[in-house]
Amino acid sequence: MPFAISLAAKSSEETCGRDSDICRELSRISEKYESTNADMGQLLSDFADRSGVEEIGQFASVYVTCQRCGGDLELACLKCSELLLDKISLKNETRSLIDQKKLDIVLLTVMPVVILLGLNLLNYGYIAALYETAAGRVVMSLCLLLILCALLWGIKITKVEL
Repeated sequence: MPFAISLAAKSSEETCGRDSDICRELSRISEKYESTNADMGQLLSDFADRSGVEEIGQFASVYVTCQRCGGDLELACLKCSELLLDKISLKNETRSLIDQKKLDIVLLTVMPVVILLGLNLLNYGYIAALYETAAGRVVMSLCLLLILCALLWGIKITKVEL
């Protein structure tokens, strides 16, 4: 693991730059291990605590468990990384679907207004009863209220924390 962390630090320096957070953290872990020969599990757990990233914490706990129980670290790391990639992929798909639904909500909210504006411009007489009579005004007010309620409900539904 120390060699893998050292290689990851060098690789992240090439891809992300020397001043990137991940490069600094991996270099810090590698240097601390080389200078003090500290427990790699503890170093990874500290990194997970500092970063606050749930996936790093999960990886650190898998590493510590394999280290204590003598499990196949390579297989566990492969499985762990596979699960983390699936989780990230699912999160991205979910975020994409939520963004699509937000766009649908906006379009469905704007559509009646656009239709009414078009009818006002093209043939006002066709919908004049909705603006000139008391019953029409009540109906239009209720429709506006329902559209606003639908918009607020849609916004509430799409507020999903991942």
